Parts: sequence; structure tokens; C-alpha cells
Amino acid sequence: MFRKLFVIIYTFCLLSSSWSNQGFFQRYKKKYHQAVRFIIKNKKVFRSVLDSKEKLRVLVPVIFPELIRFSLFQNKIETTGLYLVYVPYGSRGVDFSVGYFQMKPSFVELLERLVKRNKKLNQFLKITRFSSRKVRKIRQERVNRLKILRWQLIYLNCYYEIMKLRFKS
Repeated sequence: MFRKLFVIIYTFCLLSSSWSNQGFFQRYKKKYHQAVRFIIKNKKVFRSVLDSKEKLRVLVPVIFPELIRFSLFQNKIETTGLYLVYVPYGSRGVDFSVGYFQMKPSFVELLERLVKRNKKLNQFLKITRFSSRKVRKIRQERVNRLKILRWQLIYLNCYYEIMKLRFKS
């Protein structure tokens, strides 16, 4: 399955005009291969959370560009910024995209609200549950979750199901 995804992504990039015109592959060759290795290395987690071949086929190409852009150094700085500003003040203070898939706390907050409002999304109620009721503690836990691959996959899976409900396909 992952080899097929690799071939699909590679072929798509080769055929893409930005790929051929701007030398994308040459410019991002190392990061591209790192992203592929990351997916292969974490395939068990991907498969356990994204529990169908359809989800893998649809969602891996969605997050692949984010994996190419991912910078551990930048992620560390922006995650620290979330702890320093987002935790006490919320997403109006800062709303950095963090983690492998570059998700924002405001995106996760939106998912949480949508899950609470729609009974068809009850399988995702755990994203709305926190160890505290204090706003700052909830924000801190949300940032902690954004640092974990499994949680980002859960959020991605939740988003996929929301889009399926919204567009009914």
C-alpha cells in the first residue's frame, strides 16, 4: 500500500508543472525522501488510526507536502510560542501551525466544536475530553497533543469524516 502511495505521489510530482518548471524535486529532494521514509517508518500508526485503504489513499497525499515543509527547529520555536502565548491567551494571541502535519490549535478547536454538535461524530468524542476543566490546562493539553503523531492522525481522521458528512460522498 505504501509503495503504491509513494509511486502515486512521485508520479504526481513529476507531472506537476511546478515540479518541472521550478525544479521542485531537485530543490526538495532530500526532504522529499525524508517524508517518504517518515511515512514508511510510521506506517503502523498510520494504519491503526486511518483504518481504511481509502483514508490512506486520500489523506497521505494531503499531508505529504506538510511533511516536506516540516522543520524540527521551526516546530520547536513555534510550539514554545504556543506554550508562552496560546496557552494563556488563546488563538487570538498566536495560532502557529505545529507538528508533522502543521495543524493549528484553532483548527483543533473547530474540530472539537463540530464533534460536540454532531452525534454522527461520536467516535471522535475523545478529542473533546481533557484532564482538566481549566481553560489554560485544556489549551496546554491541546498543544501537547499536537506534538504527538497519533493525535495529529486522529485529528486528520476526524476532519476526513467531517468532510464526508459535509459533502456526502
